[in-house]
Amino acid sequence: MTIAASYDDAFEAVAAVVLDRDVILAEGPEAASYLNGQLSQDVEGLGVGSSTWSFLLEPSGKVESHLRVTRIADERFVLDTETGLGEPTRASLDRFKLRTKIELSPVEWQAIGLRGPDAASLPVDGAEIDTAIAWPSGGRDVLGPELTVDAPVLDAELAETLRVEVGMPHLGRDVEIGSIPQESGLVPASVCFTKGCYRGQELVERIASRGAERRVMRRFRIDGTAAKGDVLTDDGGGVVGALTSVAVSPRSGTVALGWVKGAVDEGSVVSAPNGARVFVSSRVDEE
Repeated sequence: MTIAASYDDAFEAVAAVVLDRDVILAEGPEAASYLNGQLSQDVEGLGVGSSTWSFLLEPSGKVESHLRVTRIADERFVLDTETGLGEPTRASLDRFKLRTKIELSPVEWQAIGLRGPDAASLPVDGAEIDTAIAWPSGGRDVLGPELTVDAPVLDAELAETLRVEVGMPHLGRDVEIGSIPQESGLVPASVCFTKGCYRGQELVERIASRGAERRVMRRFRIDGTAAKGDVLTDDGGGVVGALTSVAVSPRSGTVALGWVKGAVDEGSVVSAPNGARVFVSSRVDEE
């Protein structure tokens, strides 16, 4: 991956993104049952070669980590999460295992995202995990100890622009550690409501049954200048939200992710501190 990719490659051909991920190997005869009781997704029902997203929650139900779980054998799983969260995630899972027959070990793996209509057919050497992801023009994430792929690569700034534009929240930038899962926009892809008990389940179930969130993660389109951290206000000057990520897209202009109060509907127009008009778009959990 030595050729610089353009913005259009991610929508018209293929572009590679270097992903910042920490990776943990979980293995042992009780790995499936233990992870199933700790994570919000149905791990025991995951087939070999399949992946799913999941939360790791505090006992109180607040977010500790958001991770992908991939079953690579009957008794072996790979967990990958944002860079910097690997060790806290491993330590948290270790804390409750007692005599459970599972070993959790950090591994040094590479992670590459392939974006664009040609992503599905592009060969990757060395991939231990190769999973499709939701992306407007098609996409895959591949992970392994040493990856080789022949694709132009996006620089970090452009990769961040595309992440914001398509509405992919980042734990630590858009979603706060210690926040309520439903405020992240990640619950539909990350929680199984029909499995057995898991750590932190009570809060998730209670908010789901109530049917209303205090605030929600949304996409925004901005007419004017705005910055990460800008507070959003309504016509009366009341605070209704905040921007967590802002980028300038060649296709869509200034775009952002952030949260607004649950009562703020799609199509609403709110204001940023410098007078910019901020158009509230879809929730991040909606296509």
